[in-house]
Amino acid sequence: MRLEHWLYTVPLRLRSFFRRNRVEQELNEELQYHFSEKSKRTSLTARPGKKHAAPRATILAVLS
Repeated sequence: MRLEHWLYTVPLRLRSFFRRNRVEQELNEELQYHFSEKSKRTSLTARPGKKHAAPRATILAVLS
């Protein structure tokens, strides 16, 4: 691997190792933000008769 790659990757891995709880919390917050934003957009475009279509579409969109 190139030196630039190592200089970028090693600090991130060390942070993930030593501050695991904080990194997981940040990831959870970011996922929650994206999920809520996608949910808002999906619910605006959902058809009125399809009660569960918007949440299901949001989950599928976020996971893909």
